[in-house]
Amino acid sequence: MKNMINIKGRKDVVRDKSSGAVLSTDIRSLSEYKQKTEDKEKIKRLEEKTIIIENEISEMKQMLTILINRGN
Repeated sequence: MKNMINIKGRKDVVRDKSSGAVLSTDIRSLSEYKQKTEDKEKIKRLEEKTIIIENEISEMKQMLTILINRGN
C-alpha cells in the first residue's frame, strides 16, 4: 500500500502513484460482486444440465415408443 494515495473526501477509493489508477477499497462490494458472478455461473451450469437431461428423456421416450410399436 506504499504506492497508494488517499483521495480527499473518499474513503472507498485510493489512487495508485505509479499508474494514476483509481482503485476501490470496498471489500464488501467486491465480495458481493464475486458471489453474484458465482451464482450466475451456477445457474448457467444448471440450465445446461437441465437441457441435457431433457434431451435424454426425449430420446428415451422415442425409444419406448419404438419398442411399444414393435410389440403391436
